[in-house]
Amino acid sequence: MIQVELYGKADCPLCDDAKAVLAKVRAQLPFDLVEVDIERDAKLFEQFKDDIPVVYVDGRKAFKYRIDEAALIRRLERARAFEMGTLDPRATLTRGRPVGRKTKVIFSIVAGAAIGGVFANKAYQRTVVERQAELESLDVEAESFPAPPFSLVDEQGRTRSLADYKGKVVLLNFWATWCPPCRQEVPSMRQLAARLKDRRDFAMVALSVDEGWGPIREFFRGEPTGYDVLWDPEGRVSRAYGTSKYPESYVIDRSGRVIAKFVGPREWDAPASLHYFERLLD
Repeated sequence: MIQVELYGKADCPLCDDAKAVLAKVRAQLPFDLVEVDIERDAKLFEQFKDDIPVVYVDGRKAFKYRIDEAALIRRLERARAFEMGTLDPRATLTRGRPVGRKTKVIFSIVAGAAIGGVFANKAYQRTVVERQAELESLDVEAESFPAPPFSLVDEQGRTRSLADYKGKVVLLNFWATWCPPCRQEVPSMRQLAARLKDRRDFAMVALSVDEGWGPIREFFRGEPTGYDVLWDPEGRVSRAYGTSKYPESYVIDRSGRVIAKFVGPREWDAPASLHYFERLLD
């Protein structure tokens, strides 16, 4: 079942409007709704106080302030299609817009000219068109800047630096135990790490902005994570990367450049996510 999260508070007219829209759409397209009162958690209040209501759909940030009913329905239908494995990766390119006569004529001319080279363009379709559709479905923000270096310690007191991961594709995740969306995505992060554990050119690194190792140890309870967990005191590295919300994740390529940014939680073990990293690695 698709999960929708609503972050808001009492005495918030926009939050009430969002609840009404969610209730209306939920009657048509069932989904699990989780309502989070940010006033019950100081950290959440600080994180979302200027943005409420905030709505996540299936782990992805979808709306802030107001919900567009039609857009919500499209997102839910898309999430359900991905869940059922029935979505054509090129479906996002048309977005259901009506095609006029002029557009049809132009398309016919272009299509006719392209028929002769259709086989030569298959590689282009795979590497450009489908990849772009995949990025859109994952809600990825393209980036391009040198990854800020860091040197932090793990739970055993060993120093780890960005240089230790040189030559690897790195998924760098900023999170905290006090952040519900962060906790929500941890199981899927473990699954992704397990799926790619044999890839020596891939590393997953989670940088916690908690106040110390105590909450982190209590959260994991001694269970192995399958990926590196480091502590980022006072969020210094987080600020260097420009992180403003938690969780946020960055993809660093083998040359040490940040090439993508994910704002909000993700289902990292979903087929689209796994395919994304396999493309990068291959």
